[in-house]
Amino acid sequence: SLVANVIIDSKLLDKNLKEMYKDKKWLDSVLKVQGYNDYDNIMLATLDINDKVVVYEKNIKSKKNSVLE
Repeated sequence: SLVANVIIDSKLLDKNLKEMYKDKKWLDSVLKVQGYNDYDNIMLATLDINDKVVVYEKNIKSKKNSVLE
Protein backbone atom coordinates (compact mmCIF):
# COMPACT_ATOMS: atom_id res chain seq x y z
CA SER A 1 0.00 0.00 0.00
CA LEU A 2 1.02 3.63 -0.38
CA VAL A 3 0.40 4.52 3.28
CA ALA A 4 0.47 2.25 6.32
CA ASN A 5 -0.84 2.89 9.82
CA VAL A 6 2.14 2.15 12.08
CA ILE A 7 0.72 3.35 15.41
CA ILE A 8 -2.94 3.35 16.41
CA ASP A 9 -4.04 4.51 19.87
CA SER A 10 -0.45 4.46 21.20
CA LYS A 11 0.10 0.85 20.03
CA LEU A 12 2.82 -0.07 17.54
CA LEU A 13 1.59 -2.12 14.57
CA ASP A 14 4.77 -4.07 13.96
CA LYS A 15 3.37 -6.09 11.06
CA ASN A 16 2.48 -2.93 9.12
CA LEU A 17 5.90 -1.47 9.86
CA LYS A 18 7.63 -4.62 8.55
CA GLU A 19 5.51 -4.52 5.38
CA MET A 20 7.02 -1.07 4.74
CA TYR A 21 10.52 -2.59 5.29
CA LYS A 22 11.11 -0.65 8.52
CA ASP A 23 11.53 -1.61 12.17
CA LYS A 24 10.76 -0.17 15.60
CA LYS A 25 14.27 1.24 15.99
CA TRP A 26 13.90 3.21 12.76
CA LEU A 27 10.44 4.50 13.68
CA ASP A 28 11.53 5.48 17.20
CA SER A 29 14.43 7.51 15.80
CA VAL A 30 12.13 9.34 13.35
CA LEU A 31 9.60 10.05 16.10
CA LYS A 32 12.33 11.30 18.43
CA VAL A 33 13.36 13.89 15.80
CA GLN A 34 9.70 14.98 15.73
CA GLY A 35 9.73 15.35 19.53
CA TYR A 36 8.12 12.08 20.62
CA ASN A 37 9.98 9.94 23.16
CA ASP A 38 7.13 7.43 23.42
CA TYR A 39 3.77 6.62 21.83
CA ASP A 40 1.58 7.87 24.71
CA ASN A 41 0.22 10.98 22.97
CA ILE A 42 0.00 9.42 19.51
CA MET A 43 -3.50 8.60 18.28
CA LEU A 44 -2.29 7.64 14.81
CA ALA A 45 1.02 7.56 12.97
CA THR A 46 1.25 6.78 9.29
CA LEU A 47 4.21 5.90 7.09
CA ASP A 48 4.18 6.42 3.34
CA ILE A 49 6.32 4.96 0.55
CA ASN A 50 8.63 7.99 0.71
CA ASP A 51 9.41 7.17 4.38
CA LYS A 52 7.40 10.17 5.61
CA VAL A 53 5.91 9.66 9.06
CA VAL A 54 2.82 11.72 9.89
CA VAL A 55 1.67 11.85 13.52
CA TYR A 56 -1.82 12.68 14.75
CA GLU A 57 -1.87 13.42 18.48
CA LYS A 58 -4.53 12.49 20.99
CA ASN A 59 -6.58 15.42 22.25
CA ILE A 60 -5.24 15.67 25.77
CA LYS A 61 -5.87 18.79 27.78
CA SER A 62 -2.67 20.47 28.85
CA LYS A 63 -1.82 20.07 32.52
CA LYS A 64 0.18 23.28 32.51
CA ASN A 65 -1.39 25.87 34.79
CA SER A 66 -1.07 29.53 34.08
CA VAL A 67 0.20 31.82 36.82
CA LEU A 68 -2.95 33.87 36.28
CA GLU A 69 -5.36 31.03 37.07
